[in-house]
Amino acid sequence: YDKYTINEQSGLFGLRKIGKTSVLYGLERMIFLRNGCSIYIDCQNTAIHKSRWNILLYKIIEGLKEKYELDISTYSKSEYTEEQASSNFEQDLFAIRESFSNKPKISLIFDEIEHIAFKTSSSDHWKNGNDFIYFWQSIRAIYQKNNSLFSFVIAGVNPNCIEIPKINGYDNPIFSLITPTYLELFNIQNVTEMVRSIGSYMGLKFDEEIFTHLTEDYGGHPFLIRH
Repeated sequence: YDKYTINEQSGLFGLRKIGKTSVLYGLERMIFLRNGCSIYIDCQNTAIHKSRWNILLYKIIEGLKEKYELDISTYSKSEYTEEQASSNFEQDLFAIRESFSNKPKISLIFDEIEHIAFKTSSSDHWKNGNDFIYFWQSIRAIYQKNNSLFSFVIAGVNPNCIEIPKINGYDNPIFSLITPTYLELFNIQNVTEMVRSIGSYMGLKFDEEIFTHLTEDYGGHPFLIRH
């Protein structure tokens, strides 16, 4: 949230089921409570990764309008051509921000980034084509021109997409743009708090040594421990 307030990008990475999505939902709640503006984009959704890069920009705008029930005029899907998508996206973002009385910054939150990333996506135009290049070239160019308009968060299993300098012979637009943050496994204190809290709803109490055993047996992975 601090990075959002100062217009910086964020990267959150960690093992599957470790709690990344919960952190992102928590971020969205903080932004909402402070009258900000954000949209959560689940990249594993086929409606997202099956879309071409220009149509994904359009869907982000439509998602923001739907979430905040904005009755404003923006460019149509047919106008989000490969030639005009970046320009139209920029203008539509401005239109959305201007529709709020407090003119908030917009946060674009991309979860499961692997699904629209080079070499890891299940859709060929992201995996082997240049959609990753064009999409992030557009995002980066607009941000550099209007760095108070929006920022973005990338979350996934590993930060490979921001560590590769070249993609298909082109410079990676988000190479080293983000300093990744890794969501750590739980320590004994974290496990104790979680297990006691969940157990209390069911009237369960645990001996102290149970927390040590759970931490050691499951490596501090919260999902496995809960199960």
